[in-house]
Amino acid sequence: MKDNRYRLNTALALVAMMALPLTATAQSGTELGIDLALAVPQGAFDQNMGQTGFGLNFHVGHHLGKSPVMIGLDIGAHTYGSERRREPLSMTIPDISARVETTNNLAQFHGMIRLQPISGQVRPYVDALYGFKYLWTRTSLMEDYYDEELVGSTNQDDFTRSYGVGAGVDFRVWNGPMGEDERPGSVYLTLGARYLLSGEAEYLREGDIHRDLGTVDFQTTRSRVDIVQPRFGVTVTF
Repeated sequence: MKDNRYRLNTALALVAMMALPLTATAQSGTELGIDLALAVPQGAFDQNMGQTGFGLNFHVGHHLGKSPVMIGLDIGAHTYGSERRREPLSMTIPDISARVETTNNLAQFHGMIRLQPISGQVRPYVDALYGFKYLWTRTSLMEDYYDEELVGSTNQDDFTRSYGVGAGVDFRVWNGPMGEDERPGSVYLTLGARYLLSGEAEYLREGDIHRDLGTVDFQTTRSRVDIVQPRFGVTVTF
């Protein structure tokens, strides 16, 4: 697990360095977007998981000059179900209970090449993506009033390469000056979907953590982590 986290931190650092020139380029052809997204398991992942993930995706990109070619980054996270229960605070304080929550999660980090008109009322697009998926299960002791984690532990984590294609369309709903310099900008509603393949990863499903008399057993599953990802969101170009 420590080796997984070291490799993940290295990959995230590379993603951050790649993002710097994109976010720093404030001129025509830059865009930012946020989407509500589903993660629908496919193949062996569907047979093992059997649940659709819900989450958010963010992307930033910049067109190469005035061409339809855009390069960017796409980052998202989804939750594949959770388990909540109340447990005695300790064997010596059984009259105080605490809320314990376990969640199964999937994050994705992709470099992206998109073909799309740089402007227009309607902008269809196609994507090619390559990066990695990160799966983790975390158990947390939660604070009831503020719904914050007091203490927690990652029970299982793993990551694997991820790649795929996507397509969609942007519909412009607003056009006008933006920012202090009043540069031209637009706001679009976005509809799209992606098919994301991957290598194999090891993960926990809901019900795979077995507790008995103070001991715990994790029954992990290993398979490809292929998903179809419908998306709906908002994109801002400037």
